[in-house]
Formats: sequence, structure tokens, C-alpha cells
Amino acid sequence: MKKLFIIKLGSTFSDLAGETGDFEDWIYKGLGETAFEITIVDVEHGGSLPKIRDCAGVILTGSHSMVTENPTFADNMDIWLRKLAKYDVPVLGICFGHQLIAKAFGGDVHFRPQGIEIGTVEIIFEKEAENDPLFAEVPPNKIYVHEAHSQSVTILPEGAVRLAINENDNNQAFRLGKCIWGVQFHPEYDSHVTKEYIRKVSADLKSDGREVEDLLKSVRETPEAFGILGKFSKLL
Repeated sequence: MKKLFIIKLGSTFSDLAGETGDFEDWIYKGLGETAFEITIVDVEHGGSLPKIRDCAGVILTGSHSMVTENPTFADNMDIWLRKLAKYDVPVLGICFGHQLIAKAFGGDVHFRPQGIEIGTVEIIFEKEAENDPLFAEVPPNKIYVHEAHSQSVTILPEGAVRLAINENDNNQAFRLGKCIWGVQFHPEYDSHVTKEYIRKVSADLKSDGREVEDLLKSVRETPEAFGILGKFSKLL
């Protein structure tokens, strides 16, 4: 029987994971009820990528690794992702996963010259999102999302459809083909997780002239973003 696979590409901070769980746990919570068994594959620590015929859908987690560092656990991902696309397997890439998809299909990923984008920010949907299977029912125009990334997709793959932007990043969400999506933001984060990420990098933020307290005060819950996970599970 086919399964919904969460491909674990990294871990959050160990103390935070001990308190609230890890990336895959937060994603699992957001998926809600689904017709498929959910299986987690930890490729960062040697887990084998599932066979295409076994995949009802795939979610790629975030990671503290950088795509441009070409981490060894991602060596086989490019070919595997292209096979998923060939057989129209729904895929959702989150943050690092979003960047990994872009790279696998010929896009570019680089460090952000303006530094890390972190905290709760607004993203604005492009017109193309109105008829997108994943984003069509999300509240129109813009929503709040949680962010924590030092790299961005600078050039989308050929044929990709840009779905969301903001003032900090031109590629907050995109779709490839019928059913492969990348989102730069973290729909699985809640306000507590986001605040912890801000606190963890507060020294770097201060050295860049960022107001840490202002970032913390601006954090809010992001139910529309969180709901994207459940919507994805219903598309399978």
C-alpha cells in the first residue's frame, strides 16, 4: 500500500526537539487525518529513499544544512525528485526542501546578501495562486508565515510557476508541473518555535543591527500557513 513519506533532511536544535518534537513531528501534527499511513525516513542519518511506486505523496523537511554545501545525504535526491515528477507524485518541500527542489530542477540557490529572514512575516500571493490546487482556498492576497532561512532560491527552475513573494524574497512559494510545490516558509512552526529560533540567533541578529525584541514582539500564530499541511494531505 502506498504511503505518505516525510523525508527528514535535518533536525531542529536539540533542546527544542526535546521540548516540543522535531520538524517531522510538527509536520505530522499539521497533516491531520489522512487516508495514507505516514512514514518518516531520516535520510540525514542513512535512511533509504522510498521506491517511487510506494509514494502516495512526499514532504521534504527543513534542515540547518545549506543547499550550497551539497550535503552528502542529498546526493541522490535530484534524480529521485525528477522521478517523482515524472510519475506525478505530489511533493511539498519546506525551506531547505523547497530549495532542494529548485536546485534539482535547474534553479539556483544562494546565501541571502541581506542576511537571515526570520520571524513572522507577510507573504503576498501572485495571481497564479488563485487556481493552484494547494493555494486556491487560502485567504486571498496575503497571509502571515514563519521564516528562518539564510539561503534563498534566486532563480526558479524553467517552467516553474511563482505563487508567492514578499519584500524579502521573490520566491516564497512555487509549483512545478502538476503537483510539486516548494515553500520557503515553515507552515509547521508555531509562535513558540519561531521565538526560540530568534533567540538562538540573537547574537548574530544584533551584530547585523537587527532589533531582536521587535522581532520577538511581532511573532504571531499563522493558522492559514499551518492549514497548508492539511490541504496537501487532502490532495493525495
